[in-house]
Amino acid sequence: MPCCQGCSAVIAFMIGTLCGLCQRKTAAPDNVRVPTPQTPQIPVPENRPPLINIGNGNPTETQELMRARIQARAAKDMVNNTPSSVPGKRSIFFHMVPVAPNPEAVRVMGVASRHFDETESFQDCIDILTDRWSSEWGKRCSERLTKKHLVLHFLKGETFMPDSDIGTVAEFYDAHQRLPNSHRDKCFALPPKMKIPGLYIYLEALILVEEFERDNRCVVPYFIVKPKAQKSHGGRAQFDNNDEEVMQSVKRPRTEIALRSSVPPLTSSFRPNIFQDIQVLFAKSAVDAKGQVTIGVPDMNAEQPTEPVSISTEILSQGESQYVYKGLYKGQLYAFKRFKNVGEGKNNVSLTQNQDQVVLEAKRLLRLGWFNSSFEMCAQECNVAIEATRVTEVLIAFEMTPQDKDPSTACGYRDYDITLEDTPMVWLMEPFRPGNSEKWSGTNQHPSHTDSALGSTINAFAHFVYEASFGTIAVADIQTSRGRVGNKAFDILFDLTTHTTSGTYITPPIGMDTPSRCPF
Repeated sequence: MPCCQGCSAVIAFMIGTLCGLCQRKTAAPDNVRVPTPQTPQIPVPENRPPLINIGNGNPTETQELMRARIQARAAKDMVNNTPSSVPGKRSIFFHMVPVAPNPEAVRVMGVASRHFDETESFQDCIDILTDRWSSEWGKRCSERLTKKHLVLHFLKGETFMPDSDIGTVAEFYDAHQRLPNSHRDKCFALPPKMKIPGLYIYLEALILVEEFERDNRCVVPYFIVKPKAQKSHGGRAQFDNNDEEVMQSVKRPRTEIALRSSVPPLTSSFRPNIFQDIQVLFAKSAVDAKGQVTIGVPDMNAEQPTEPVSISTEILSQGESQYVYKGLYKGQLYAFKRFKNVGEGKNNVSLTQNQDQVVLEAKRLLRLGWFNSSFEMCAQECNVAIEATRVTEVLIAFEMTPQDKDPSTACGYRDYDITLEDTPMVWLMEPFRPGNSEKWSGTNQHPSHTDSALGSTINAFAHFVYEASFGTIAVADIQTSRGRVGNKAFDILFDLTTHTTSGTYITPPIGMDTPSRCPF
């Protein structure tokens, strides 16, 4: 048997005089053969054609291109939701699906989807997504499809929160995220087997076929209507002068004709919410270290620069003592409030009484804001963790009416009344809060505060105000809504009610640098 001369190992099949181990030991380092790394090969199915060199004819480049192609095919049904590259901003993914009588519309028009920054307008995003359908729509119709003829909703017809779609993308998203779990799940539901990573908004856009044809005097593309109705639509490219007769010539089901003939015409009291531009002067307010509030009423007779605002002509809501209108100031939504039922009888409030009540309400909210700042400072000194809260911002706006113009419609007064009293309409302005709010009642919250950090914080704040005011002020009927102050999110406290030992509407002055009694 052959034997290794180096280690005397007996090897049946040996080439040379040394075994492999001895050959490695005796070989010089320069003679060591290092295996060349092999490029991993992408497995190709048997039914696939052989690889073809692409580009520069480099096989490695070919394999890289094929690998990218395979990865793209594997991720075809997955939505890419890359976060925003802008620091401090969220990126929210929109996924809008067309809904029409013919399911074929989804295949032809496609799904409109895109990322948007949270600061963009919700309505502008809808315009951009709708424009993505203009290519296929414009090939078969002379008029563009706009959001005017779309009804937007969530999956399975779940509707939006009221007025949640008039602000930014972040306001729309956050308004529905704050809903109770069961309702929130319906708003962010997805079709089966569909997953969207990150923040998203899934919408369905119902196309109003009859309204589009009536307003634009042309027919919708064939893929929008049902196959049975395509024959009547295909023969008409657009309406002529006898468009009403042509519309009547479109065959309708007998049940639909009978139903329409038996139902009386609908009447509605709805009126469009029109915004009216006005000029205002803002009062200057200040709160000192002792909680004393001073408000400087502007001089109406002096020449001062005014600021433009817009206010709706219709009442948004009303309570026992206030009318609330929606308005715009510097591009932000505000609630404009004026008083009622606090003067001489029901709905009889003079302009002077309204101004007095607005000033008192502003002082009350500003002083409660000082209490909130002192409460937060006390918690920091005691090293107690609390939820971040702020009392709502408040502005006092004096409506300026030029001599050649009438007061705003929302004002509710004539120019004669303003001239007679020599007092303008004064508005109390607060940031508009869309969506649901949580209701609390000071020491007796409606929600339980035992398992809620926010509830515990508000409970401690109510005790803090009572102790810090030496038992003269009790806070109740607190409402909170999530919002932003600057670049930070807070729970905003608003519609607070205060009860005082003096029985007055306004909270009494405290007269101390910082509250001396702390509940912690």
